[in-house]
Amino acid sequence: MNDFLTGLLRFRRGPWELLANVLIVISILFYSFLLFLIQPFVLRTFPYFVIVTLVGTVLFIIVRYFLVSDFLTGLLRLRRGPWELLASVLIAIGVVMLMQPFALWAFTYSFIVTLVGTVLFIIVSHFPD
Repeated sequence: MNDFLTGLLRFRRGPWELLANVLIVISILFYSFLLFLIQPFVLRTFPYFVIVTLVGTVLFIIVRYFLVSDFLTGLLRLRRGPWELLASVLIAIGVVMLMQPFALWAFTYSFIVTLVGTVLFIIVSHFPD
């Protein structure tokens, strides 16, 4: 346990990946458990399920790509791979913002975020590998 906490504090890749995966698995298991037992309760807890799953997924993406120095170096040197990943994440965030029924501000800016991601992807597809 001490190594795990030390790894978290020193931003080591392994403990952060484990934490992200645990968040995703717990949220999916909790939601599927509620889905089979208490149907009305599921509708009230669905936003929390989505939030925990998204937090776990974003944490996993950050740990997998942003804590690695090659990714940051690729961004600074204008390499295609990291920039395409960033553009794809923007497109995905824009689509999620478009389809969610909870916040009007997210729906309002979803087209702009998707458009910026798409234009960024078109531009960075011409960057060198």
